[in-house]
Amino acid sequence: MTVMNDQSKLNTEFIGDSCLSWLFGEGISQTISDQVITAYRHIKSKRMSKILDLVPSYNALSVHFDLLTTNTTDLIEKIDGLIEESFELSFNHPTTTHHMPVVYDGEDLKTLADGKGLSTAEVVTLHQQKKYSVAMIGFKPHFNYLLGLNPQLETPRLKSPRARVAAGAVGIGGLQTGVYPEQSPGGWNLIGRTQPERLKVVNVGDTVVFEAVEHLPTLLLNCDIGERGTDNKTDIAIMKHLFMANIACGGHAGDHESIRFFRSLAREHKVQVSAHLSYPDRDNFGRVSLSMSESELHQALNQQMSLMTDVCWVKFHGALYNNACEQKDLALSLVNWCVEKNITHVVTQEGSEPAVASRAQGVTVVNEFFAERRYKLNDQNRLALVPRSKTYAILVTIDECREHIKRFIDEQIVEVVIGESSSGELMIETYPTEATTVCVHSDSPIALELIERLATL
Repeated sequence: MTVMNDQSKLNTEFIGDSCLSWLFGEGISQTISDQVITAYRHIKSKRMSKILDLVPSYNALSVHFDLLTTNTTDLIEKIDGLIEESFELSFNHPTTTHHMPVVYDGEDLKTLADGKGLSTAEVVTLHQQKKYSVAMIGFKPHFNYLLGLNPQLETPRLKSPRARVAAGAVGIGGLQTGVYPEQSPGGWNLIGRTQPERLKVVNVGDTVVFEAVEHLPTLLLNCDIGERGTDNKTDIAIMKHLFMANIACGGHAGDHESIRFFRSLAREHKVQVSAHLSYPDRDNFGRVSLSMSESELHQALNQQMSLMTDVCWVKFHGALYNNACEQKDLALSLVNWCVEKNITHVVTQEGSEPAVASRAQGVTVVNEFFAERRYKLNDQNRLALVPRSKTYAILVTIDECREHIKRFIDEQIVEVVIGESSSGELMIETYPTEATTVCVHSDSPIALELIERLATL
């Protein structure tokens, strides 16, 4: 195995006419992977307009560029310089640890265990005791290649690949482990299953931890938390059911004490945390639009983010969330701020302006669906929430919410209100949608009961 350093000239080669690849070493190792990912992050931070995409792998970094406007000699010189700079950087870019529940009942588990002279319980223990790093994403969209497998579990791929492997299947192939993000052919040894939706928010350089469970919930739930103090029994009871907690950072609610309390509770239950940012308007709970200059808004966000400086997931709140979903300039300003703050994930609605702007700048989008809110179509013919000023904006019963969510799960559609009849009845049509996570507002009177019901679907 060869590892490149700042004294070594990296091998560079064309892959087609509009892609160059820099080779950092031979073989697979954590050291080489760290170098590749650090260089990837460093180059990505420069936001070079002629670079269309950056693709890290185990030991190489590929740069896709605009063939019509790029001088390749200049590009090679520029990338060489940035890679050399990256060797002086520490491997400390913002990352997320993803806790993935696994039901260890894969069809190859016993065969693998027998071949290693281990019990199935020992295989499970060895597999889940490691922290895995995401070295690259390939083969299929969101297929994570994970480094860190215990050598005792190294197992060759199947001689005859299966024609069909289910989405969410957890497998081992050689010294690699990973999860199939969708149904596909595959030759890895299957040892369990997890929720494939979790893979959509995993980035190169992140950490994955597998944890044995007996049951996988159908939904990944998120909730706005910490808006009513540290002694709120509903927020405390909700936490254990969540995939993600959006913790108020002082703009519309919350303070240092509540943040510390609920972050500690989230760590206890291994719940992902996002910073819940809003217009600075505690009097109106952040649900009223404010007229602010860009610099004023960014300063307000800086103040809120100063209470959660190590968090790299963000969800905007209330009026700021809704305005950004429809206003392109505001969405772009917010995403630019996120990039400057090294935010890696933005929670928003699929197809919204923040989703479009985030993807354009390499920020991961966490799509959400609202469990107890009615939808409409905005002027851009995109999904938007019915304003709370409307009497029908909120679904108020468990049965209404369950039916609303069931259609989303079963059919990937949502009912949208397109108007009211002369008699006051709602006029409804359906609209396609997709989401990774379902949001329940903790201040809803039915929040706790609804989340407990949804957690057992």
